[in-house]
Amino acid sequence: MIPFEELTTTKKGTLGEEIVKSFLANNGWIIYDTNYRGAHPFDFMYASSDKRKMYLADVKTKKRFDYRKKGELVTGIDTRHFNQYKYLQDAYDNDFTLFFVDELEGTIYCQLIAKLEVSSYEIKDSQSTKTIFNLKDMQFVTKLTQHEVEELNRLSSGKHKY
Repeated sequence: MIPFEELTTTKKGTLGEEIVKSFLANNGWIIYDTNYRGAHPFDFMYASSDKRKMYLADVKTKKRFDYRKKGELVTGIDTRHFNQYKYLQDAYDNDFTLFFVDELEGTIYCQLIAKLEVSSYEIKDSQSTKTIFNLKDMQFVTKLTQHEVEELNRLSSGKHKY
């Protein structure tokens, strides 16, 4: 069995996290990283340079998709994870930012869980329930470099049609 850290999906997710943390640090945010290397409730915390605002954060490194039933460009996550993020946000009274690193769009976008909660909806497939977010409800963060897009594409499984 392949160790978790060696899985291609884990490597891609780690790369996405590093891209987001690097962007935030280069723009004056203070990063509080986790040293735990297994399943964890969020990826990292970040704070404003004046330390007056702190956020929990999770990074999803995945392509958006075209939800043909509604004709929308969307992204989504497992509903169990979304509910976990809402719980953490409410239990600790701390804003929670969900970042998406999207090599298809070549961008990073994000939104607070509290704002996503208002406009999200669920879809079910044979294996799970996904909470879906429209890209128009996301906040643009930055463009990915060509090198970042190439590295993310190299680590993509290509299981999904976009």
